[in-house]
Amino acid sequence: MSVQMRANTQQIDQPTDMPLLRRALISDTIFVAIASIAFIAGSAPLASLTGIPTVMLLDAGLVCLAYAAFLRWAVRNQPLQRIGWINIVLGYVWVAASIVLLVAGWLPLTSFGFWLIVGIAVVVDLITSVQAYALMKRR
Repeated sequence: MSVQMRANTQQIDQPTDMPLLRRALISDTIFVAIASIAFIAGSAPLASLTGIPTVMLLDAGLVCLAYAAFLRWAVRNQPLQRIGWINIVLGYVWVAASIVLLVAGWLPLTSFGFWLIVGIAVVVDLITSVQAYALMKRR
């Protein structure tokens, strides 16, 4: 009896009708992990191609890698609605910060660097919008 109770308390109940949200969160995890590895492994060549300082690319890569690990854990262990809303807010903050970074002109970006930031922001916006749609559809 106690073994069965222990097993039940360790798994978070997940609604079975949220496959779109689950897939969007998993896609986000994969995208963030790939981007973080690219930022870390290719920081020197990316710095010369984009105009973004190497240290900034390394820092972004490490933060993204930690976030991808957190997101993977959260999708498995937290209620999907909760992690969905948190991820939506963070996704739109990323997009807004990207816009500010581009408009403010704080970095000596190359044309490739400008369009890389735009491209990443567009992908983040698309994945975040799918997550928002999935949660709104649920309501």
